[in-house]
Amino acid sequence: MLNTVGVRKSVSGLAAVALAGLLLAACGDLPKPFQHAQSGQPLTRLETAELVTVMADPATPDAAPALVQSLLAAGVPARLATSADVGGYQVGPDPQRGQWVLRNPEGVGLIHANSADGVAALSSAIKAAVEKDMESPLVLRMAAPAPEPIPGLRPAPDPHLKPPGSKDNGPPGLDTIPALSLGTIGGFGHKKDDILRGALETSLLRAGLKVSETAKFVIDGDISQEVIGGITRLRVVWTVRDTQGQEVGTVSQENPVEAEFLEGQFPALAVAIADGGTEGVYAMLSRVRLDPASNGQ
Repeated sequence: MLNTVGVRKSVSGLAAVALAGLLLAACGDLPKPFQHAQSGQPLTRLETAELVTVMADPATPDAAPALVQSLLAAGVPARLATSADVGGYQVGPDPQRGQWVLRNPEGVGLIHANSADGVAALSSAIKAAVEKDMESPLVLRMAAPAPEPIPGLRPAPDPHLKPPGSKDNGPPGLDTIPALSLGTIGGFGHKKDDILRGALETSLLRAGLKVSETAKFVIDGDISQEVIGGITRLRVVWTVRDTQGQEVGTVSQENPVEAEFLEGQFPALAVAIADGGTEGVYAMLSRVRLDPASNGQ
């Protein structure tokens, strides 16, 4: 049976970790702390301790609320998601296949359930899949390659950003942001650096950004830790450079972190860091003029 007390405690703890701080400062005019441009909400959605977010299905508008209620009745913390939700356990419709899809915080697909089976069956399947996934080893959780975005789960572009081909001089739209190559990410130790690297790649792809080994722009992550009064203060700096090493811009995150999130619960922390870094990098690159020819990578 799902230990909802333990879940709420751990997710609430992560909220204190990821939300109360993860103060993001970026060069340029990004707000401090950084907030997602669409919703105006803080960088992570873990504040109210929900474990599973459910995306609405426009074709059957009553299905998502009913699923949330069914999950809550089964003891699984759940809520309705918004189009800007990223990370965490997510359930979203796949209208083309007539299914609902559940992915874990690392972006791994756990179940594909037929919509025709009904809310009760879907709720039961989600609960069982989440319980099993939470018990799986960290290496297995992070081993799968970054998935293709599920329709409706990828954040929509900032409506304030101008679309490609716009005649004015406003910032570029999502499609004009160039592909990124993942460079050096270090500071936690080899295994955890790899986990964060995988989480960042997944987060970038979910946000609709392109990742390519041959991209003309590279994103590096530098992690530093300082223990003050028994609490570890964590700082992550993401830097985007061109292939000549010229810096394009940086985004930084900083927050006190409890020891449990640096050890057994590190994948959840990695997802929160990666999602915050992705939002910051997206906002920063949307404000920087880059060579249009770099977008074809």
